[in-house]
Amino acid sequence: MQDEDVPDSEDDMSIAIDHQFDSAAVEHGTDLAEMLDAEHQRALSELVANNRVSKGRISSGAAAKISALYGELESHTRRSRAAIKTVLKRNHALSSRNAELITAAGRRRTELSKVKLAIASAKKESMKTSIQLRSLVALNNELVKVQKDMAHSITDSAKCSICLSIMWIPDTLPKCGHTFCQGCLITWFRTIKQKRSRKYTCPGCRSRIKSQPVRNRAMESVMEGLGNAGIVDGEPVKSVANAYSLFFK
Repeated sequence: MQDEDVPDSEDDMSIAIDHQFDSAAVEHGTDLAEMLDAEHQRALSELVANNRVSKGRISSGAAAKISALYGELESHTRRSRAAIKTVLKRNHALSSRNAELITAAGRRRTELSKVKLAIASAKKESMKTSIQLRSLVALNNELVKVQKDMAHSITDSAKCSICLSIMWIPDTLPKCGHTFCQGCLITWFRTIKQKRSRKYTCPGCRSRIKSQPVRNRAMESVMEGLGNAGIVDGEPVKSVANAYSLFFK
């Protein structure tokens, strides 16, 4: 549907009305000039017909009336022509103004079309971004789930079989390779020593242990990383220096 050329303001409405009025005035002024000319011609014909023409001449009274009528006709004609020129000049100015308004309206329609296209493009990009964002959120949720599952699997294998807590300080027995937390091994070895026995064994398989346990650095590093990331709950335990010096020389 095409836009109609409707005036944008009261001034434009007034210009349109003036234009219509001036156009009517031009037509009326032309009709008036033609009417006056016809009327004077008719009066002149009547005067000539009503006065005797003698030897190709008109009487002095008739000649005076004819001259007066011609003068009046010329005066009216000059005024009418001046008025018509004025109206035509103003009409030309109004036509120029109307052309400017039409051009401006065309520019506004073009700009509006560009804005509508920009809005449609922005909406399309927004929909794409929204879809991508939902995909990223879903992927992140999946990664979090996998991360939690891996953390649970790691923490299950990183629990001490004695206290069932996270082995923040994992120590491995040299002979059998079993790993326990430092605190549980110290308690186990102290219990054996209190029985006045020097035969220290593994709490799990009861293998004879003749040398002190060694730190499991790989597991310690993994547990430290999980703790710093907040994946594993609990407070890390500090290592005790020379923890096994009382049991092994």
